[in-house]
Amino acid sequence: MSLVNAVAGLCGALDEAEKLLRAHGDTSVAERLGDSRHRLAAGDMSAIQSALSESTGSMGSLRDRFLCPENGDRIEQADVSAVNQRLNAVVDGIKHRAEDARRLHGV
Repeated sequence: MSLVNAVAGLCGALDEAEKLLRAHGDTSVAERLGDSRHRLAAGDMSAIQSALSESTGSMGSLRDRFLCPENGDRIEQADVSAVNQRLNAVVDGIKHRAEDARRLHGV
């Protein structure tokens, strides 16, 4: 795999997470993901670390985000489990793609 392919995959995973979050009313974390995606697309490889931090971090990071009505999200209670399972899978994808990109970039 090349760095170009790894970055493209990471951008795609960030986009997927951003869309999922925005679909349920999130703006703050989604905005950071969009910013990282734009930075990567512009060649700013420091965004690889930002994406990795979002996917492995704790309070306030994407890893910490849980979509539910109690958090003010636009989501039905019946959908909470399935949507958060999807979000966790996307976050895992971001983590793996960011690790690949970081390794290929030599950081």
